[in-house]
Amino acid sequence: MNATPEVDRMVDDFFAHALVRDANETVIAARITVGEFNWVSYGMKPPTVPPDLCGLIARIRQHADWSSVSNRIRLQWRERLGPIAQKNTAESYEKRVACLAPIDRLKLDACNPTSHPTEATLVAKWYLDGTNDTPHDHEYARHLLLEAADCGNAEAAYLLATATITGETVDSPRKAVAGFIIEDARLRDEFRTQARAARFFKVFQDENAARRYEDFTDTPVDYLREQLESDLQCRTSDDDEADPSAARAGDPDAQWRLAMCLLHQADCIERHSELCAKDEMTRRRRDALKAEARRWLEQASPALSWAKHQLAMRFAEPGEERFTLLHMAAVPTGEVSPCPLALVPLATDFYMNPASTYHDISKGLSCLREYLGQYESVSRDLERITRDAHIGIDEASHFGVWEEDAQAALCLADYVKVYPQDARGPEAYIWYSAVAANIRNAAYAALMAGLLELRGQGCEKNLIRAKKLFDLARKSSPGNPRDVRAVKYADALYRLGFELPGHGRLAVDLLFELLFELAKESELKGDPDCAITPADIADLVTRNPNLEDYYYCQIRDDSRSRRKAIRGASGPYGEFALFPDIAEGLIWALQSQETIPREALGKLWDDTSSMIEDYVWVRLELSSRLVPSTGINDAARRIKRVIDLADRCLDHGGSEDLDMNGFAAVQDLRAKALRTASIIACQLAEEHAREDERRQMISFLSHTLVNVTVGTSRMLREIMAELAAVRDPAHVAALAVRLAPTATRASVVESLVKVFKLYTSDPDALRKDWESEQGGDHSVAQTVVLALQMTLLRFCRMPEFKSARRRLLPDVQYDTLTAELISEIMPLEGSSAAQLEQLAAWVERRMPFLRLSLAGAEDLRVMEDGARHIVIFALVGEFLTNALKFTGTGGAISLSVTRTDTGLELACRNPVDTEMPRPLLSGKTGLDFVRKVCQLVAARFDEPAVDGGAFSVHAVLPIQ
Repeated sequence: MNATPEVDRMVDDFFAHALVRDANETVIAARITVGEFNWVSYGMKPPTVPPDLCGLIARIRQHADWSSVSNRIRLQWRERLGPIAQKNTAESYEKRVACLAPIDRLKLDACNPTSHPTEATLVAKWYLDGTNDTPHDHEYARHLLLEAADCGNAEAAYLLATATITGETVDSPRKAVAGFIIEDARLRDEFRTQARAARFFKVFQDENAARRYEDFTDTPVDYLREQLESDLQCRTSDDDEADPSAARAGDPDAQWRLAMCLLHQADCIERHSELCAKDEMTRRRRDALKAEARRWLEQASPALSWAKHQLAMRFAEPGEERFTLLHMAAVPTGEVSPCPLALVPLATDFYMNPASTYHDISKGLSCLREYLGQYESVSRDLERITRDAHIGIDEASHFGVWEEDAQAALCLADYVKVYPQDARGPEAYIWYSAVAANIRNAAYAALMAGLLELRGQGCEKNLIRAKKLFDLARKSSPGNPRDVRAVKYADALYRLGFELPGHGRLAVDLLFELLFELAKESELKGDPDCAITPADIADLVTRNPNLEDYYYCQIRDDSRSRRKAIRGASGPYGEFALFPDIAEGLIWALQSQETIPREALGKLWDDTSSMIEDYVWVRLELSSRLVPSTGINDAARRIKRVIDLADRCLDHGGSEDLDMNGFAAVQDLRAKALRTASIIACQLAEEHAREDERRQMISFLSHTLVNVTVGTSRMLREIMAELAAVRDPAHVAALAVRLAPTATRASVVESLVKVFKLYTSDPDALRKDWESEQGGDHSVAQTVVLALQMTLLRFCRMPEFKSARRRLLPDVQYDTLTAELISEIMPLEGSSAAQLEQLAAWVERRMPFLRLSLAGAEDLRVMEDGARHIVIFALVGEFLTNALKFTGTGGAISLSVTRTDTGLELACRNPVDTEMPRPLLSGKTGLDFVRKVCQLVAARFDEPAVDGGAFSVHAVLPIQ
């Protein structure tokens, strides 16, 4: 049939614009491919097609002879181009695709809704809102949504149902989500519920168009009951073999069949969830069927293991009851035949579960292998793959693994992958491959098989097969959270390994989405299902067949140099991204390991990092996973940067600084950052308080340590000077007696140094040691005597007590104390009671102003170098020191140490010289020390008080 002149003119006009000619007017290429022409002809807008060609084709499409024009263009395509021009056109198209930005690549994917319904829906929302440098085009958005909905995208169907597309902005129910690829399965139930409420019939004027989406409509209860009765009738016809009379007569097989028939009917009712939710009568009918089925199962269970299995899985409580029934079903006694189905839950729920009291890995593996032994072909291939390392996804498709057996296969594969020493050959690889090849939408199995292919674990390294497995995983429709994450991981790996450099950005976006979801939680502990390692990223990038080493290294080095020149971040991700490096850092953060080496994330988070990168870094810091930690101060600086960047983007209306996340996403991020900032502020306040406390404690300990060591060093210097000038043996013996106090002081110094080091490394160490100490070889009385000795020696010798000596002992000249006076108090001999008597006698004779009282302290035991000994020593010394320094002339000091029902009570009372300047403030440091030590060991400390001209201090230590 000949074309009209008008058709010829339009065809010539198209080729005049579409073909590329050299100087000799020879056709060397085309500006558009046949595939792109088909897309534009179908109403799509691929970003790879020049705008003038898009406009020309759009104008031609409006002509009445458009079908004739398009057919003639396709027929003349090869003839007009020729082989060389066709090759150049294909190469030119590949280069154009490689140069596309991530947003434009998504727009290109959206042109093929059959393969990419999710991308088509996402791009349609951009055209609705005019976001991401996309103009408002409601007609094109409607076109994309219709195509995506026809291809099964639930969100597209919902948007069509709840929004007026043409000429109006979509209202609040169609609120755009974050600019990442959305998995239909994750939102399908939510969209369906909303779409039912919206009622398609009220939106679509065309009733036929509305019925295309009737799956989403809100159906009346009567109609739902009719559907249920129809399904039950079909179900009953399938179960006609059940014989109630034989069951009542006691036939176990008949009882089993009748019970299963009743359970199938109950399950059928359960599947009509909308009716069950609305109709109480239907729910009662379902419960009655289950109750009757249970009764028949219990009657059949003594003779049939299958009945025990159903009782365990349907009606038994988790725990011992279920385990007992499963074990009896799997390993029956007598002539009862075993139920193989019981082996799987017996292994997965009990033997392979570390939280179970029946945890036994060897038994679990034995159960799984026994159950999977039904697949003889797989067992044979285990031997073959060990021998020649050759099997792939195509061969695995012949294994015939059933869907109900996938759980057992994956459980076995997951374990032996982690513990290959327990594997029988390449079990992990073979079972992952078998599940991926035979079970629809088994994204996790396909991802794991692809990773093993990539690593050569259990098989030869085969990049082609790994690519096929990753592609299979990323195109799955996941039905559980683990498969949802597997789709994202597989998609990211596929784009990094097989589509770089054009899709590196999108791969990083996918990984960022996973990490951002984890960062929303209170603790970021990593993804337990993340089996990818940083080495996998590096391996994929280096093996990418689309990259030449020189070209990739040059791009990477250029990007690094440009990134260093940036002084700020232009959007959520920064401007120049090193996609492989960032992906590797993200995988480090996504793994569920307890710690992350901080240098592994150095390429990802630096001075030019973006708001999302900084936010995730802060969440990682708060989770205590970064080693070494950057500190809470760095987290505070970064979270402030997140808020500042978000404010800057929002102030500009999101038009300049926002990237794929969108305006609403930045608002959400800012709100989360503000909440995180408040958490950090609280932690900073607590850390500052702990630091102040630590500094005070170090000061107090230093004070006590100096008090002991200074007196000891002075005494040693005096005695050593006398030893140098003495020749009399008797005098030397007397000096040796005077050296004894230094040995005692040395032990005290050693203990104080121990507490000093302990506290500076761990502020809670003193309390922990106090609580854990039980008994010892030292009595509390000995500790008190030692503290009194040391304090009184300092009172006798140290210059800072000079004024106190004159006030308390005005008739004694203590400026020139002799060695004989010191030897009276040191050393003390005998038991602690005897030492106390000697000390009390010396005090009564030399220090009449001091009254000592110890009651019950002899029976309390402490460790000689333990926390309790040091604390009691320090507190008694501080009580007496404070009293000696600030007691007025002619006053009397009373010090008591008493064992009570509540603990060890320390009390000191002394008169205050009102004429002394600042009598209480002068002893503030020592009293603060007492207060802090009591707080650390959870002791009671009564605030000091002046009553009737006397100063009293009181503490009760928790020791029995």
